[in-house]
Amino acid sequence: MINLATIEEFVMRYLFKDGSECYDCIQVENSLVLSQDKQTIRATLKSKISNINLNPFDIVLTIKDNKLWIKSDFFEDASALYPLRIYSNDDEYILVAEFSTEVMYLHVECS
Repeated sequence: MINLATIEEFVMRYLFKDGSECYDCIQVENSLVLSQDKQTIRATLKSKISNINLNPFDIVLTIKDNKLWIKSDFFEDASALYPLRIYSNDDEYILVAEFSTEVMYLHVECS
């Protein structure tokens, strides 16, 4: 399991499975907020390309029942928790949320 207290940066790629759209997003500087119990972390992301019409949005990662979940106002249902698959290599993680027509890849750098 990823230690949320060690997260330093998020980078996201969100793509539609049919290839119609792809969004590359980066973390807004100084936007990481870790809960006191270290079980939830929040960050604000924005489009990597300034001419893309995409407002900054929040992501929230939560450890619940020993699993990692995400919710975001980027998703259609901003209050719903979605499970994340975790792939790791040293201090880097790829977190994946897969939906019926989209896939989100969240690259996480840790200290």
